[in-house]
Amino acid sequence: MGRRIGAVIVLAVLVLLSWPAPASAHASLVATTPAEGGHLDQGPADVAFTLNEAVSVVPGSPQVIDGEGKRYGVRAVALNADRTVVTVRLATALPDGSFLATARLLSVDTHVVSVSAAFTVGAAEGLLTAPEAETDGLPGYVARLLVHTGAVLSAGVLLTTARLWPHLRERRRWRVTVRCGSALLVAGLTARLGLVFAETGWTVFTSGFGIASLAAVVAVAVQLRLPGRWLAAVPTVLAVTYGGHGADPGLFPLPLALTTLHVYAVLAWLGGVVVIAVELRRDVPIAAWHRYALIHAAVVVGTGAGLGLLRIPAPDALLSTTYGRVLIVKIGLVALVLATAAVAYRRLGRFVGAELLLATAVFGATGVLSSVAPATADYDPPVRTTVDFGPGSALAVTIPSTRRGPQRLIVEAAGDAPLSVDLSSREANVARLPVRFGGTETTGTGVRWSSRDLVVPVAGNWQVTITFGTPAGPRVASFRYDVR
Repeated sequence: MGRRIGAVIVLAVLVLLSWPAPASAHASLVATTPAEGGHLDQGPADVAFTLNEAVSVVPGSPQVIDGEGKRYGVRAVALNADRTVVTVRLATALPDGSFLATARLLSVDTHVVSVSAAFTVGAAEGLLTAPEAETDGLPGYVARLLVHTGAVLSAGVLLTTARLWPHLRERRRWRVTVRCGSALLVAGLTARLGLVFAETGWTVFTSGFGIASLAAVVAVAVQLRLPGRWLAAVPTVLAVTYGGHGADPGLFPLPLALTTLHVYAVLAWLGGVVVIAVELRRDVPIAAWHRYALIHAAVVVGTGAGLGLLRIPAPDALLSTTYGRVLIVKIGLVALVLATAAVAYRRLGRFVGAELLLATAVFGATGVLSSVAPATADYDPPVRTTVDFGPGSALAVTIPSTRRGPQRLIVEAAGDAPLSVDLSSREANVARLPVRFGGTETTGTGVRWSSRDLVVPVAGNWQVTITFGTPAGPRVASFRYDVR
């Protein structure tokens, strides 16, 4: 009977999770209409945001304001069929002025993303700046830590005990451990759902994380009545998977599969460590444990490396992004856990506690990782290149930020000469985007030109074409760079 109930829970969760499109933790804005930094002769009737994955709109969040803070009425908000384009329909066309359109969107895993588009209409000049996006803060981090800890003490212990030590399920210490873990898990999931519900309303319960979390809570109730049924741990694995960086729609289902395997292996491995620590002075056969732990540790390392390759776009992103730096800390902590586990293989009693302590630190780093954007969404490498037109005519070109939207292009040369720069992109269907400069500046080694009001509206590969007046006459050269 217990196996049938567990099978029904797993089947129901998998069917429900097949409906919403899996998404990475932080949806990214691909384009806006009007374009970011664009200028219109007449005010638009609609503003549209295009995302790289399916989203839901936080009710009441879309708005359009002008430079004086006046809000303009929104008639309706619409999503296209695949939920990747959010269209904000205005009550009336906008007058001349500088405007900022904003909205808050919910990813499948409950991460709330703020999007914006600044543009001008008519004779207005100057763009408005969107406020800094809010983070989950301490309550969100604590909720994640409760979920991860509770998942190990409940689902992790269930998984390992069912495979290696089923006789322990009748012991009081085992039951207390699982019940405490279940309580922490339910508290963490309830807190996370509550935090998002307060901001988004009932939308959270249609997300992948919301469905998996509700299933995990139901599974906890079943597991408490039927202890030891490992199928009850499956919804917990899925809830943790969807609660972090669950999947990338561009590579689906590879990231989702890697994340699910990673979460399962971590829970099973550390769940076994917990059982050994709790039942250390009792009859705990560990002959099969070492092979079991080695296999799952290898899966943790392998899937973690795979996910790192997907989420770290370049080696320097490890140091230049928050995600990369936290990942380095987590890798170091995991290495220490593995080293401690190797020592514990020989001297079990003395080092299991240290292994658990280090594992707790890993949870802390994991909680931070699941709260911040992947490096692919935060990576912003500058462009620095030299365009050589001959002796005395070499130009140093710098683009400090390569994110979509407002950019700055700086050209330095040994001497003043006629200069013009154009951008173009076949991917963005932009044949020519002239770059305007604000005049030359004298430097210690020559002159400098800095762009004025340059906005690159769409991500993709862009070509920079430079025409420079040399002693031998005008010369043309070009190079390409990626806008993220």
